[in-house]
Amino acid sequence: MNPDADSWIEYTGNDYITWLNRDFLNEILPGIMDQADWDAITYKVNGCAMKVHNTLGNGFQRVIYQRCLAIEMTSAGIHFIREVEH
Repeated sequence: MNPDADSWIEYTGNDYITWLNRDFLNEILPGIMDQADWDAITYKVNGCAMKVHNTLGNGFQRVIYQRCLAIEMTSAGIHFIREVEH
């Protein structure tokens, strides 16, 4: 899947990719998110993912990376929901 870059944000981890739809989030959070907000969130999430990757390296099961990323994102003050079915 390679969504349109203007509509989606990609967060990439060791063995997973999460796509967040900007249009959907703007619909449920109207007028709250501008480009500077998206850039700040993207920077923080990527920083958390890099910290997990640099600390753990390779070789763990996916769930370990997910749990560690959740811990890092929580400590960074990023609100999120894990593994939501849609």
